[in-house]
Amino acid sequence: MTKKPWFTANIHAPGTGLALALLALTQVPVANEAILRVYCIIEMHSYKQYDLPRATRFCNGG
Repeated sequence: MTKKPWFTANIHAPGTGLALALLALTQVPVANEAILRVYCIIEMHSYKQYDLPRATRFCNGG
């Protein structure tokens, strides 16, 4: 019986890493925009003149 190596590399690993990196890079701008919109809504809602629907419209650019 031959000894098995302690590590066997997967030949598809570089493609998987590239796919995960691409997904991460495309989701970062979306996450940043969502975080900034939520922060804007919270800040605008903290003022008494902006109710939640008006703050949401303001932060969405409308």
